[in-house]
Amino acid sequence: MIFNSKEICTNEAGYSAFPTVGDIFHSAHEAKLYYPIGMLNTASFGAEIEHNVPLFMPLGIEPMAYGCCEYGFVDGKWQDLTNIDGVDDAQVLSQLSLLNKAKASFATNGFLPYGEADEITQETLFNLGGDVPVGQNWDACLENEIVADSEEEEDQLWEDLASQKKPVFVDDESGHPYFFLGLINCRNYCEDGGEILYFYEPNAKKIMLAYEFS
Repeated sequence: MIFNSKEICTNEAGYSAFPTVGDIFHSAHEAKLYYPIGMLNTASFGAEIEHNVPLFMPLGIEPMAYGCCEYGFVDGKWQDLTNIDGVDDAQVLSQLSLLNKAKASFATNGFLPYGEADEITQETLFNLGGDVPVGQNWDACLENEIVADSEEEEDQLWEDLASQKKPVFVDDESGHPYFFLGLINCRNYCEDGGEILYFYEPNAKKIMLAYEFS
């Protein structure tokens, strides 16, 4: 499940921004914690396995306190697998306000506008696939997921991940690998800086997020 690089700026076959998700969360905890910013159909972009993968943005947390976040499809619902607690309610409200404004702007324009008057451009909703940007701060969030017998082997695994030569993150429970879906620039949705990288394990239907704050 390797995707060619593509900047998605509008709704298209295989991608819907700010999807109406209905009753898909396991509990009120997930509904408060995760904001749906996109729905990705893997088969539309060349994957042999067809899954509709929801892309959520976590709200009101300190990313580096958790290293990475993870949610999965459990008993027909999407459930937080990180055991996140200590959510900052004020931060949640602030992020919700900005995300709802972005959602309304997208509904009006069909894209997220940037700039003024005749210089308006389209912000990128989702950077699909391509090379994995290793060698950045987010590496530290997932360094414990790299299993190697030597420093040389570890370096080689990071190189393999970067080029998507082979996946290197493996789910402990299923034993199957995570594949790189792509990333978002948080600034395009709200005032938060940095990026969120999305990895997907299709057998267990788990999504793992890593934050990049350069």
